[in-house]
Amino acid sequence: MLYPIIKKFKAVFILVFIGIIIVQCTNTKPTTATKPSATAVKVDPFHPQQTDVPLAQAHWPSVTAEELVQGYQIYSTKCNDCHDMKNLMEFSVDEWPDLMKKMGRKAKLDSIQYNQVWHYIVARREALAAAKN
Repeated sequence: MLYPIIKKFKAVFILVFIGIIIVQCTNTKPTTATKPSATAVKVDPFHPQQTDVPLAQAHWPSVTAEELVQGYQIYSTKCNDCHDMKNLMEFSVDEWPDLMKKMGRKAKLDSIQYNQVWHYIVARREALAAAKN
């Protein structure tokens, strides 16, 4: 009983089927990238901020913002060569010197690089701790 109807409207069924396929294939999210909004800017919590400079200078008066940035760059590249960057708050300020000695040797840091990383870690940790409170 259905066969004569199907036979009579065969072309219509085929066109409807093709139409459904086309609609399903085009009914996806657009592939063009949308611009992120100005409020969606993600800040790297590890990157030193200008407010870190006075914190570092409280310990080492001659430290500059550039030195903290250099310490961050060394930390983010040398440490990432072997493992992910550690959260600066993962270890106490008393644990960091031992870690720095051990890891500094593995990363082949010279004394200037070592101090830059150390100054960066101390200042950034203090800034993160102050932001928490």
